[in-house]
Amino acid sequence: MRSRSLPRHPWVGTISWLLALAIAAASLAALGYQARDPDSRLYAEMAARMAQGPLSGWIAPSVPPGRYISGLFREHPVGIYLLPALLARLGF
Repeated sequence: MRSRSLPRHPWVGTISWLLALAIAAASLAALGYQARDPDSRLYAEMAARMAQGPLSGWIAPSVPPGRYISGLFREHPVGIYLLPALLARLGF
């Protein structure tokens, strides 16, 4: 016997993944999840500081005071902080 599959719209998979990611992000925010490892905390703190500062400072984030390094952060490209900083600025 042959199984019949229902025709799928090409965007069903994409929409499903986006919905799942949105639910996961909302759940983490609602539960007040905090990262445990030091690097993730550093990155989150940097994105939060960027969100509080002027947009002109977003191109070259600096390490928060009191960390093991100081000055401009050069370990990762600034692009990985832009979305978290933008979401923080929007109030998420």
